[in-house]
Amino acid sequence: MTSPQPRTPTPVGHAKAAATALQALTALHRAQLAANPADVYALVDELLPVVYELSRVYDRLAGQLNDWADLASSRGRAGDVPQRLHTAASQLGMHSANHACWAHQRMEDALAALDRPRYRADRGIPLDWKPSR
Repeated sequence: MTSPQPRTPTPVGHAKAAATALQALTALHRAQLAANPADVYALVDELLPVVYELSRVYDRLAGQLNDWADLASSRGRAGDVPQRLHTAASQLGMHSANHACWAHQRMEDALAALDRPRYRADRGIPLDWKPSR
């Protein structure tokens, strides 16, 4: 008898795992995070690419809604279904881009504030560099 082979995670499985991780992250108490800035730095550094990927998911979803709206239009769907789908796609795309940009900037700012020497070393900025302003 052979042992069962582990299944390859599906995109939905990855999304569920990410949602579970996000719930665990939001359950952390602020005092726990404040107790160790190095862990917070590492966490923020790990989450930066996730924010980008999440914005890509929203963009793909907005594209799918547009495709459905076009399909509904081509099939002569009665009512305002195509218009509502296009509106939802537009709002989803606009909000995802704005929020991802905002979150990314805030997280990047947090990295520099948490551990300036590590931030500069990670990005190849000399430790004695001073801004020109």
